[in-house]
Amino acid sequence: MQYQEVVAPKNAAAVKYVALQRLAGQSPAEASAVRTWGEAATINCADMDELQELAGRDRALAEALRCPGAVQFLGSVEFCTAGMAMTGMPVPEPLDYPKPLRNFMPHAPSLDLWVRAREKIALSGADPFRLTTADGQEVDDHAWRRQEILADIHLKPVQTKLPRAAWRDDTPVWLMRWHPFDAEFRAYVFL
Repeated sequence: MQYQEVVAPKNAAAVKYVALQRLAGQSPAEASAVRTWGEAATINCADMDELQELAGRDRALAEALRCPGAVQFLGSVEFCTAGMAMTGMPVPEPLDYPKPLRNFMPHAPSLDLWVRAREKIALSGADPFRLTTADGQEVDDHAWRRQEILADIHLKPVQTKLPRAAWRDDTPVWLMRWHPFDAEFRAYVFL
């Protein structure tokens, strides 16, 4: 993966660093989000190993990483939670689709178990067990999405990034009427 280092040599006590994950497919909106921090120095990196490598070369960044809240992480859920854990910040439990934000969603989500979600999918004529191919590999996202569209249901497990092959009858899932996702954002607020 390619990354660009843009670490400004500033005193860590006087600057908030923004660590921006730059992975393939990241949207322009995510890439431009760092501008909201104004005076912040930005670091573009692909993962935590590259961030540690950069910190080894930049004393101010290394100092900032030891101060909870001095570094803001932008990127995937995994990148942000790993960054928070690295800096000693408590990593909160996921709070998917909080009630105050549901009015802004195209369709209200409901929480259910995978066993009941399968029943709803089967009633629609889609195949709820189409989780793997004939050779036992997980189906690609495109094949999975076709089943969701056919069922007119969008679903995801409450546990972030849980592989579909690991879903069990009692796995909690979010269900809502199917709609295309242009972008979905999660924010962490440090108080």
